[in-house]
Amino acid sequence: MPSLASPRSPLPAALAMIAAYESRVVPRAAGEIARWRRRAGAIPDPVLRRIALATIDDEAANAEAAAAFATLASRARRGTAIELLVAWQLMYDYLDSLGEQPSSDPRRDGLQLHEALAVALGAGDPAADFYAHHRRGDDGGYLLALASACRERFAALPSAAVVAPAALAAAERCAQAQSHVHAALRGGGYDAVRAWAAEQVGSDGYEWWETAAGGVSDLAVLALLATAADPDATPADAAAVAAAYWPHACVMSTLLDGVVDAAADVETAGRSYLVDCCGGPIPPARVERAARRSVVATSALRHGGSHTAIAAGIAAFYSTVPAARDARAAATIAPALAALRPAVTPLLAALRLRQSLRRVATCMR
Repeated sequence: MPSLASPRSPLPAALAMIAAYESRVVPRAAGEIARWRRRAGAIPDPVLRRIALATIDDEAANAEAAAAFATLASRARRGTAIELLVAWQLMYDYLDSLGEQPSSDPRRDGLQLHEALAVALGAGDPAADFYAHHRRGDDGGYLLALASACRERFAALPSAAVVAPAALAAAERCAQAQSHVHAALRGGGYDAVRAWAAEQVGSDGYEWWETAAGGVSDLAVLALLATAADPDATPADAAAVAAAYWPHACVMSTLLDGVVDAAADVETAGRSYLVDCCGGPIPPARVERAARRSVVATSALRHGGSHTAIAAGIAAFYSTVPAARDARAAATIAPALAALRPAVTPLLAALRLRQSLRRVATCMR
């Protein structure tokens, strides 16, 4: 572990990230989320409009959290990075919601919908019919608008061409994992998911269900989008960032999400993917293992302190959501938080303070 005086130390990076995030990133991200919500409100198809609006209302915190990667960008490029990261996350969450809808062929439907990810990164065909295998399709250009916004802002960043191959590979992994998992949850069984996970290079000894879970996370893409804002980024930097986030931080993030969402998943969908696959509650040791590996992998990056602070922020976020107050969830998350100290300590304090202030503001309305 680096000393606190080291430029790779996550503690000063965490403090700097909090300051930049709260003062500059959050207000801009909130404005972008509101703008896209207005755009979603104009979707002609009432079902797609409801899905898009509900996704933004339920998952806006994801887009706000994704914008934290913009703290890696210089002030001159931070605005572009925020717009890119927010649009990407809103698009990814919308695709996730679409994948949960009934379909005669969920896997094919999911893969076609996720073609939007390639378009967002400057590849793919913008004229493609993303909804070709979906029951609905008249979104008034909403999904294409999200992908086009990403494409334009990504292209404006100085190292977009450098990170594009790694970002496209990470996005393709997300598309495959999401489509396989949604198909399994819609009655397709887990054999195809297990086979897909076994084929993934670099899964580094994780169980198949952890690999599949990590594949669903788009953290590696977000980190690479932020890396595109660095004019000095090299292909080696992009490869290192991709390898640090996949599989370690991606697995950690999705396991934490599964811990806090297990009860809600069972209530709304009748089942929880991760509980199904690991045969019961997610073991705390598996979450801790992914967290420790995340620290080692991210701290070795060129901006290691900042990347480790972001990884710690992910765990801090999940530990402060209401569902984390459940005794089992808290006990599962605690070892991961311990593995992420000292960076996680100020981030936990900042998140708890923000929640307290928001509660006060709500009470005063």
